[in-house]
Amino acid sequence: MQQPIHPEMLKRAEGLKKAMKGMGTDEKAMIEILCRAGPGQGPQIASAFHAQYCKDLISEIESETSGDFKKLLVRLCVDQCEADLRDLNEALHPEKDGASPDKDAIIEILSNRTNFEINVIKTEFHKRFGISVQDAVEHALKSDFKQMIRVLLGANRDESNMNCDIMADVEAFYKAGVGKFGTDEDEFIALLCNRGAEHLRNVFKAYESKHKMSMDKVIKKEFSGSIESALLTMVRMIDDRPNAIARQFEDAMAGLGTDEKKLMRLAVRYRDPATMQAVKAAYQKKYGKTLVKRIEGETSGDFKKALVAIVENC
Repeated sequence: MQQPIHPEMLKRAEGLKKAMKGMGTDEKAMIEILCRAGPGQGPQIASAFHAQYCKDLISEIESETSGDFKKLLVRLCVDQCEADLRDLNEALHPEKDGASPDKDAIIEILSNRTNFEINVIKTEFHKRFGISVQDAVEHALKSDFKQMIRVLLGANRDESNMNCDIMADVEAFYKAGVGKFGTDEDEFIALLCNRGAEHLRNVFKAYESKHKMSMDKVIKKEFSGSIESALLTMVRMIDDRPNAIARQFEDAMAGLGTDEKKLMRLAVRYRDPATMQAVKAAYQKKYGKTLVKRIEGETSGDFKKALVAIVENC
């Protein structure tokens, strides 16, 4: 039985219909309605729009808007699982001929997820694209980065945090990395991908206390390239999530050019008020300016206004 539609969602659907009616589009109204909606309300508004007008909201948005602004509004109208599936498929199969898979996006989507979330992604990816995500990874990736994604997709993380010996894992990390000639990449990756977050935080602290080196520094010493970046992302998310997300926002805007896709992923995925407030505080402390000001300086037009509305609203 279909759930009744909340009157507020119907009101927002009516506002969107009005904003897209006739000649021209009221982008300001669309931003107010979609970008300042709460987390998860976009798909509800889309359902209300379809119930009210027998039209697909995403199709209407795509016909009325363009560019990154259009992509951001569409992202707000699908649930997080659907967004993850689209992003993961695009990251594994870039549209541009000859382009390499977007490893940064892949690790961002798959790392630090629960076993349940990973299994949902695997199931839904196969339904959506007719190929298992494991096979897609085998075809698209190579080397130690592929091995890391294999382990993550195994969804074997110990989430009990009950049966692991902290000091035993401190020594296991040491023997797989700094404590041996060369690096045992498989063992290092397995430890990081299959242990629980709370346990790993304790391991990192104990490792630094005993061996006088942070896990960040261990990874920078023992790895390089995309696998180094991926492992650092995981460790930082485990160690200090708001600070790690703030760093990801900055990475999307630093240097020449701006990674608009990454900005969209981050802004929508972490728009829960408690999370975004912590991220904004961490960003200001780390970089000396507000996240909103940084976004305003790196983006333009309706895309800028929409991103700012999402971040400000949290």
